[in-house]
Amino acid sequence: MSRHIFSIFCANTQTALISSLIAAIVIFQFGLQEMTVPALAQATTDDFTTYENPTYGINMLYPSDWTQSVNPLQSYTDVVAFYSPFQNFTDNLPSEVTLSVRTYSGNVSLNDYTEFALASLEQQGVRFNEYNVSQLAGNTAHTILFSPPESVNVPISSNGMMVWTALDNKIYQIIFNAEKSKFDDHLPLVRQMIDSLQIQPP
Repeated sequence: MSRHIFSIFCANTQTALISSLIAAIVIFQFGLQEMTVPALAQATTDDFTTYENPTYGINMLYPSDWTQSVNPLQSYTDVVAFYSPFQNFTDNLPSEVTLSVRTYSGNVSLNDYTEFALASLEQQGVRFNEYNVSQLAGNTAHTILFSPPESVNVPISSNGMMVWTALDNKIYQIIFNAEKSKFDDHLPLVRQMIDSLQIQPP
């Protein structure tokens, strides 16, 4: 894949990270009920519900008390987002998990994608707190824990995690954003969501 394509992706990725926090504020103001839509297919098991998307061949668990939404999403590559419930009146933003799929004209190298993505995010002020080689849907993946750059437009302090893998000509990516005070509390649930992801391309 060309450097130009990766550069476009990287710029769009950082924009999506920041705009997702702004969108969450809008969600708080106008109510999550305006965003909810029925899942394409779902079956409840204990504390989790199954999200299925046959268009992308995706199957994934999410907490049953979280809200599933496909509108509005931050990018045309986003497939679905999940939002945590508010616990009390002091909550400012819901925690958010977004799943996206990016399709390219040719096969994508995970290492090449990672190199350009990290370089671009770093240039734009994202602080990497941790970087690991991991697994996503049985494939080698890369995971970062990060802090978005300070912004007057996003006064609430947050942390995030992003994990992605390359499969043929597609990049599958999950981004988790949460207020710093909620990040560690929700991280175990989010890791279960990530570990549950199954990909069977149609």
